[in-house]
Amino acid sequence: MKLSNIKCNGTGYESGAQSLIPTFETLTSVFRMRFKKSEIFKKFLDYTDYHAGERFTSNNSVAIRIVSALVGEARRELRTDDAIIIEGYITAFVDSLSGSEIDSLIINSMEDCASADYYFKKIKHAAKDF
Repeated sequence: MKLSNIKCNGTGYESGAQSLIPTFETLTSVFRMRFKKSEIFKKFLDYTDYHAGERFTSNNSVAIRIVSALVGEARRELRTDDAIIIEGYITAFVDSLSGSEIDSLIINSMEDCASADYYFKKIKHAAKDF
């Protein structure tokens, strides 16, 4: 797998590698200890339309989005739904990543979460005004 092909975009495919979710929860927690929220937001590609809501602040939500993206990419590359094969493939890939590459996955997922939080906050306020 190539890191550049992995894009966090919601959830849905994590069932192929659920055992990795706690690992990414821990990695996300450590990442949050290293950087303030304002520093994290500055790492996003576009520093607009983000909100630190329930998805962004949840290590579980961030981890699930990462694992979903990894499973989705593994399924595309391997052309299989076999959970054992997918999990082994992803585990080997994750084990090969450097710290900065792990950070990149976390940032990508946090950006997706903060974007979703912004969108749903906007809808919630619009519904109140309606």
